[in-house]
Amino acid sequence: MKYKFILFVLAGLIILGFIWNSKKYVYYTTYFNGYYFKVAGTEEQTYESVLETNGFPETTWEEEKKGSVILKYLKYGDGRLFVFKAIPNGNYTFCRVEVTSSDYLFGRKKIGVGTERKKIDQTYKNSYGSLIQDTLHKEIYHVEDGKCALQFYFDGEERVNKIIICNPDIYHSNNGWKSLYYQISKEADDSTEVTEGSSYTLYEKYFGLKQGELARSMNIKSADELGKEGFLNSHFGGITIDVGEGIYMQYSNTDSILEDMLPCGIIIESDNTELGFMGARAGMNFGEIQNNAYPAEVKKGYIYNEEIDVYYLEYFDEFYRYLYLSYNPEGSDSWLLVEKY
Repeated sequence: MKYKFILFVLAGLIILGFIWNSKKYVYYTTYFNGYYFKVAGTEEQTYESVLETNGFPETTWEEEKKGSVILKYLKYGDGRLFVFKAIPNGNYTFCRVEVTSSDYLFGRKKIGVGTERKKIDQTYKNSYGSLIQDTLHKEIYHVEDGKCALQFYFDGEERVNKIIICNPDIYHSNNGWKSLYYQISKEADDSTEVTEGSSYTLYEKYFGLKQGELARSMNIKSADELGKEGFLNSHFGGITIDVGEGIYMQYSNTDSILEDMLPCGIIIESDNTELGFMGARAGMNFGEIQNNAYPAEVKKGYIYNEEIDVYYLEYFDEFYRYLYLSYNPEGSDSWLLVEKY
């Protein structure tokens, strides 16, 4: 009877522990819940509600981005910039709000523009995503808190000089965090074109994405949840992790997630990117690639299976090897693989 009682107590503790761990995120990592309301004065994230609550902005303008995307900007004189995206029915959908004024402070610790980096680190050290801060942009801290996606920018004195607030596409999901960590970063910096001079820095940031940290940021628990892609002229392959925008990190391992494993390649499938060798981009056929780079031999190889041909163009610069691959001899539906050498 005594042993049965002990087993009963142990089972109860295990169940309570499971419940606690399942709730731990909700109650432990959320610092503040009213970011958007604090800045906008309304919970409604609509173009009309922002105008109704805040009046007409000091300045407003529109910009056309890649893929015929139209962004509408509402800039107020007190350090707030609201950004909306035009949709086909004539309305606008909320993208983000940027804060550059110290008038807007969040939570009991008064987090805002002017806050020291050390205080930001301490406040959000347990929040979703804080483990992968600074991987893509050294000066930006990415975090999810209070059902908001946040980015903190810092000046040379390590103090916040801008905060971006928006919503992940799907809260606490793989796609939601990818949207926060990569897509929002891209949108926030969309006005800065990736040039040949800056592409090295961008590639190096991608090559610095440790597998363990990246998997945690997307709530991936096992390598079984990830895709795998074969290596050129090899029967072997490696784990791939989708980081959005048609870009995948490829790693050399297959069986389990390794904490410090770095990518061996960057796979780019989307033609809606500035990444590539010279003017050549993924999605171009071999003729277009050579016109935008320079003539090169179309080579034949295989991936996994020697009976299935894959064709490719190969280019090099000082740092990387660029492989434009296709299953078609003319290079239609090509994709790009960037490797260090």
